[in-house]
Amino acid sequence: MAIDELLDEHEQGERVQAWLRHNAVGIIAGVVLALGLVGGWRWWQARLDQQQLQAGETYQSVLKAIEADDLAGAQSRAAALQGGTFSALVALDLARAQVGAGQRDA
Repeated sequence: MAIDELLDEHEQGERVQAWLRHNAVGIIAGVVLALGLVGGWRWWQARLDQQQLQAGETYQSVLKAIEADDLAGAQSRAAALQGGTFSALVALDLARAQVGAGQRDA
């Protein structure tokens, strides 16, 4: 097709329709895939936020148990935080409470 050859509106419309018919499945699949990826990402972030919130609440319950001198209860609650964000803080708080209670071997 030469550059000089200009298409009228009807021919342009027909070409656009033909292009859309030819590529409709790919366009729809791309849109569905993009929406699925965005929805999945938001679900994953909400899940991580919920896990962090639960870990924070568990950490607070461990601290309250330590303040109430319930070291056995604090240790049982701290087991749920192993490997999480708060695990190092819980270990230090429990160690401090155990030393304060005279349980140096624990």
